[in-house]
Amino acid sequence: MDSAQSREQEDTFALYDRVENSQARSPFSDEEKIGDFIIELIFEVCKRRGVTPSTPLGDALYETIKGLLYFDGLLLELPNRSTISKLTIEEGVHIRAAWKRHLHFLDDHERLTVIWRDKLVWLFSGMLEHFPLSVFTDIDELGTPANDSIELPEARTCDICDNLPEMLDRLMFTFYDVDVVNAHLFDPLRERFDDNAYRVSGIPPEILHDTTQNIIMPTQNKNTSPEYLIDGYLHGTPFHSFFYHMLPYTTNTNSTSENFDINEGIKIPIGIHQYNTFYFRLGHGVTNYHAIVGGRSGKGKTIFLDNIIARATNIYSPDELRFVLLDMKGIEFNEYKNAPHVQAFCSSSNPENGMKIIEFLKNELKNREALFNSVEASNIVEYKNKTGESMPRLLVVIDEFQNLFTGNYKTDEVVEDVLIKKILRIGRAFGVHLLCCTQSLGDGVRSSFLNNIPLRIAFQMTQDQSRSFLSIRNTEAESLQVGEAIYNEQDGVLNENFLVIIDHLQTVDVQKLIMEFVNSGKSYQSFEKLIVGK
Repeated sequence: MDSAQSREQEDTFALYDRVENSQARSPFSDEEKIGDFIIELIFEVCKRRGVTPSTPLGDALYETIKGLLYFDGLLLELPNRSTISKLTIEEGVHIRAAWKRHLHFLDDHERLTVIWRDKLVWLFSGMLEHFPLSVFTDIDELGTPANDSIELPEARTCDICDNLPEMLDRLMFTFYDVDVVNAHLFDPLRERFDDNAYRVSGIPPEILHDTTQNIIMPTQNKNTSPEYLIDGYLHGTPFHSFFYHMLPYTTNTNSTSENFDINEGIKIPIGIHQYNTFYFRLGHGVTNYHAIVGGRSGKGKTIFLDNIIARATNIYSPDELRFVLLDMKGIEFNEYKNAPHVQAFCSSSNPENGMKIIEFLKNELKNREALFNSVEASNIVEYKNKTGESMPRLLVVIDEFQNLFTGNYKTDEVVEDVLIKKILRIGRAFGVHLLCCTQSLGDGVRSSFLNNIPLRIAFQMTQDQSRSFLSIRNTEAESLQVGEAIYNEQDGVLNENFLVIIDHLQTVDVQKLIMEFVNSGKSYQSFEKLIVGK
């Protein structure tokens, strides 16, 4: 070992001894003190906002603050002394810098701890303004937390906070305030923010920190993808994992400010797109009245259907919207069989049972046509206006609809006639809408359906399947994660994709939504149900 290396190692050992001997002076000398400090900080944050965090939000804040304590050198985990001689030059430089920061903090820890703590209280209390109410716990007048035994669906923090780019701008700028810069607090964090911002801005490493270069901040970035912003600007910092924490999230289906007028069509919240609630619409401001859903098994199609059916029961009465549910695998929809809004139900892999639902639809269309003709009404809204009578829209949900086509010429012709010639082409006038679903993508989806349904909802599938299901140039469905969907209202054209993160409803959420209507005591006209199969 040369003399320079020897002196460097001696300096490292000497610094190690100073740090080790100073630990008794640290305000964070044991886990209990660390925990108390973090919990008190979170309490102050929430007190300023007048909220109580849910357990997942509290955990996310706790882990992030603890990570920042280590990142800034206020907390240290000293390595075994015997490992110091094995450090590389780069590792030695890094660890000595961290130890020096720690000693700087300990020399004036009472003053510096207050500055450090107050900066995070200010930051996090501001950040909480951007979160939905679902991430907080309700407290009654006696100070008792609400029963949170019913778990809400969850979404990533970065997906549910309002105006993510603005929040990231504020987060980063906070650590350049004069008080923390002059106190040499958060130095490593600023260095990492600088490096990340330069790289996101496309500035080469060899000219990093050139003050003449223009930095692109999150609010200036054309790419607003949450993953892109978080991975780009927060990489290597404790805030990176904070924005990927899963927090309680639910869309509000009872907001008095929302318009769910059934006369305009069907509108149901299904998830989020770029921080905002996203709606499945048939009519209601769009020109699509039917939809087709495709995706491989286990990628989110069933959860999507749960959102449609369960949430609709919480928005519309059976006098406004009813369901016809047909599952050609024989394993879905059973939890909805007795739901008030279900007029016809079949869960069976037997094509003969499926044909009973097709026959029901054929008769329903015929009956509605006769009623419309009797008062010279051209559509469902005109019929209700002329007669003053209620007539519910019908949403026909068929899972694995391709299994209805068995190769039997006579039955295939009937299915084609009812679903395509009648429902797809003229069903909207009668208030009958079709939602077809399939995971059987291997041989492609019947062109007669795709050609008549511009609204396509794709879950994860292969590149070839994406080309077939969406459009020849649209392969985006291949890269989807579980629970993500492409919502495309324009025949699958690439530049019309909307990436939607579907709310993850659990069984208890489905039951709760249905029972909310049942327990409400709202009256509706009785009707005869058709139950086939299970």
